[in-house]
Amino acid sequence: DLYIVTKVTGEAAGVYKAKAPLSKSIVTLEPVGEIRFPNALVGVITGGNISPDGRNIILCDYLEAFELVLSDKPGIAFDTIWKQPLNPVNLGARRQGEAVCYSADGMALFATSEQLPCPLIEVKRRMAGR
Repeated sequence: DLYIVTKVTGEAAGVYKAKAPLSKSIVTLEPVGEIRFPNALVGVITGGNISPDGRNIILCDYLEAFELVLSDKPGIAFDTIWKQPLNPVNLGARRQGEAVCYSADGMALFATSEQLPCPLIEVKRRMAGR
């Protein structure tokens, strides 16, 4: 599935899903949730990614980042992740946060800004059971 999070100011961002398999034809997105960062003045979501294991989502705005964690209870649908609490994540100093993603093994986050020079920030993570 493909998820789209809208980029809006001062209100909750909508979360929409295009169900797999995707094709080249017109696809109608289904609303599945909304996200509101604590700082509504800054909370314009600019980047995000789903972890390689499909259990976490990282989202960022210009200054902050938050992670959503899927419940580990059996039978929980992925779309319930949008109702989970936002857990703050420190990505370090970014001039204007624009993008964030997980490393291929999920053990680090990468973040970057806009404008040159454009640093790539790596934040190592501790994963449960590792």
